[in-house]
Amino acid sequence: GYFNGKLSFFGEMSNGNYSGNWYWFNENGEIMIKFSNFSKNDDNLTLKELNKTPEFKCFYEGYFSNGMIKEKGLVLFFKGDDPVSEGMEYGKYIYYDEKGNVIKTKIFE
Repeated sequence: GYFNGKLSFFGEMSNGNYSGNWYWFNENGEIMIKFSNFSKNDDNLTLKELNKTPEFKCFYEGYFSNGMIKEKGLVLFFKGDDPVSEGMEYGKYIYYDEKGNVIKTKIFE
């Protein structure tokens, strides 16, 4: 996809679902987000706050503008949802500073 004539995201679809790797970029063309390992939520991971079990899951990595990893963890989402805007954090998330040092971890249920 493009925004203001610049590539803002790209990735693969399979049978109408996200698959492979997906990348989102900022207006300077720097990577902001990467999603990978899309799969069905066969583990039946359930979001306690919603008391629902999303159909899909994937691995998320967010990046600083210098290209260093900012945060990473698992995202759950429902069929037809966009994992960027509608995905929900699940499990252990790790957060980093701009030099790549772990600054905190958090558990989402």
